Amino acid sequence: MGIYEKLLEASGKLNDAALTKQLVIKMLIDEGYGTYAKRLKEYTFVVADVFHGCPIEVAAMFPDTGEIVINPSFLVDAPDGKIFKQLSLVVRHELLHFLLVHEKRFYDHLKKVDPEFEKTYRRASIHELANIAMDWELSQRGYDDYDKEVAHNLTLNGRVLGGLVLSMDRPEWIDKPMEEIFDLLRKEREDAIAEAEKLAEQEEIEVTIHRASHSPEYIDAYNKVIKKYDDEIYSDADLEALITELEADNDINID
Repeated sequence: MGIYEKLLEASGKLNDAALTKQLVIKMLIDEGYGTYAKRLKEYTFVVADVFHGCPIEVAAMFPDTGEIVINPSFLVDAPDGKIFKQLSLVVRHELLHFLLVHEKRFYDHLKKVDPEFEKTYRRASIHELANIAMDWELSQRGYDDYDKEVAHNLTLNGRVLGGLVLSMDRPEWIDKPMEEIFDLLRKEREDAIAEAEKLAEQEEIEVTIHRASHSPEYIDAYNKVIKKYDDEIYSDADLEALITELEADNDINID
């Protein structure tokens, strides 16, 4: 009986995690990943779709408890063996998070760059960015070309999930460490939020004007002035002069 058949048999034994772990270790050794196999022995291996209250869509690692969790669907293979071919990568991926000391590095980095790091560290959105940065770094440091293709096309339960691969997703960031990638992602998100707030303020100005007791012509002209100012066509002095003229009901050309 081959390793995949044994894994399928293990799945029929109530997802026997201990047996599955031993079979995965053997699979890694057979594939030439002896170092990964040795390190996997050091961690608790769990098969679950929910663990510690967290949904396990694919796999996860818990640095505080030394646990690696995989979704049970990895033990229900497709006829072409594709699921099991992905299992090796997924397990090595989670091990790489441990081997690259990602969680401690992230905590130490956030402590350096964020005065309110303790409050920030508790935010789920920050951990989401950190995990993206971690996945991108390990895709460069731990994947070969074949792994990148498997990760990019990761499929489970008939759905293409698509893993993160830096060289495919953001090639301009290749060779950047996780900490720098995290900072860049955070800056991008902050800029996007600021832009959204700016647009919301613009909409609020327009709504306020529409509610005022002015003619439609006045409202249209006022909003055009504000829009062009927002697009940096007018200076502050230009804006003040145009609004003054508008309020005086003078004809002004803002097109």
